Parts: sequence; C-alpha cells; structure tokens
Amino acid sequence: MNSPKTIITFTLTIIALFVLLSGNVQAAPVVSEIKVEGHQRVDPASIKGTLALSVGDLLQDALVTRSVKELYRLGTFSRVSIEDEVQGDSVILTVRVEEFPMIRRVVITGNIEMAEIDIKKVLKLKAFSFADPAGVPADVEAIKGIYRASGFHGTAVTASLEEVEGGVIVNYVVEESEKSLIHEVDIVGNRSLDDHDIKKVMQTKEIGPLSFMSDSGGYDDLLVGDDLKRIQLFYMEKGFLDITVNDPE
Repeated sequence: MNSPKTIITFTLTIIALFVLLSGNVQAAPVVSEIKVEGHQRVDPASIKGTLALSVGDLLQDALVTRSVKELYRLGTFSRVSIEDEVQGDSVILTVRVEEFPMIRRVVITGNIEMAEIDIKKVLKLKAFSFADPAGVPADVEAIKGIYRASGFHGTAVTASLEEVEGGVIVNYVVEESEKSLIHEVDIVGNRSLDDHDIKKVMQTKEIGPLSFMSDSGGYDDLLVGDDLKRIQLFYMEKGFLDITVNDPE
C-alpha cells in the first residue's frame, strides 16, 4: 500500500510535466488578412465568401483543405491554391485562382427530329457560363437521354470545345438514329381483362399502314410511363385495387 507522501509526490510530478509541455505548445496564428489573386470575372468577395476561413479565425489545415475543395466545387476555376505568410502570431492568406474560359456560344448541329431549344434546356453548360470540361460528358448523356425518351435509341452525340477570342464555343454534333418502332404490344398476366380493352386506354400503339400520317407506332419513354399509370387506373376502376403493372421488357 502506497503512503500518502508517495501519492502527493507523484501527483505533483504529473502536474509539473503537464505545465512544462503546455508551455511548449505553439498556438495557431490568427488570420489577419485574405488576399485574392488571378480572378478576372469572379468577384473577390464571392471567392472569400466561399472559404471555410475568414479574418479572425485560427489557421487550421483542415479548413484550408475544405476551402480549396469548396472553390473547385463551384465549377468556375481550373486551378486553386491557398498560400500562408505567417507574421508572428498572425497569418496572411493568399488565394490564387485560374478561371475556366467563358462560353461564348453553344452550337448544336445534326438535330432534325429534336428542336434546338428543347436540347438546350437539358444542358448544364450554357452561353456566358464557365466552360468546365467536367460538365461536357454529362451534357452529352443528357442529349442522348431526351432522344431515347422520344424513341431514337441509337442516337450518337459528340462534343468539343473550340477556342475563340474571349472564350470558347461548345460544339455538340448529333447523329440521329432511326426511331424505334413498335411492331407488337404483348400484354401478359391479365387474366380478368382482355388485351383489346387494355390497349384502348393506352397511348402507345403498334405500327400500322397509316402510322406515317399520325406518327404513331414509335417508342416513347414518356408515353410508356404514362400508359403504366393508365392501365393501373383502368384496373382500379374495374374494382381491382391490388394491381401492379411492371415496366415493359
């Protein structure tokens, strides 16, 4: 069993060691100023407002890293760096950025079946916005998506950035495919209602001799989705409340 004297000596030793170590810990410097360099069109106040640090905060590496990520997330800058200049117990931060070029125009060619205005509605890259190359693949897929929804499933789209004075032109080239045609609508699992009655409530129709006059017989994702709801409602009106209509295969 330890004596009281031994316990007191041990406790005092620990306290003295803690005080010694605390004296060696250097406090983080305080941010006294934030400078912004390299910006051309973006307001410096907007850049500072995006940072996770502001004047008066203690400098922390985690907050500097987070600030860089937030600036990149804007899709405005191709390069971002934050440098620090420690002056005693304070620090000056310098934010250096390089902006993406400005999009002067968006040009779409090869589109016959789809109006240009409808295509541009789904694009993220627009005229007088910043040309972030990361947005190009998403826009290509978006164009393909609206073509697929209208039945042109084999449509191909390519994109390129053309440098011009004052920025770039974004070019999308569309190679339209033939429209997918419906030769037969096969309804399965309908034991209580007839195929003919179900097809009467559907907008999707099979191709026929006069389809060219009404543009019927083409596959349209939006119409098919609406038909699923129509069939379900038709069954419910006939008293079949527990009914499931699956997507076509």
